[in-house]
Amino acid sequence: VTVPSRCTGAVLADLAGRRAHVTDQQTLPGDRTRLDATAPLGEVVRYAAALAGLTQAEGSFTLEPSHDEPLPPARQAEVLAKIG
Repeated sequence: VTVPSRCTGAVLADLAGRRAHVTDQQTLPGDRTRLDATAPLGEVVRYAAALAGLTQAEGSFTLEPSHDEPLPPARQAEVLAKIG
């Protein structure tokens, strides 16, 4: 995720809410910040719109598969309740 530095706090908070784990943070030229993170795919399916809102459409991100991981039990119950 690459964002204007002024938006870093808001983006970090949003990522935390998506169960993301930030693995690296770098300051880039041009007052920008790069965040490397892993997040569950289901939490970032609509991330483009959220990131645009958080950064006034100045942020960008890329996705690449990393690994599979079991869904936490509390989240399993939420998903099962939705699909009935």
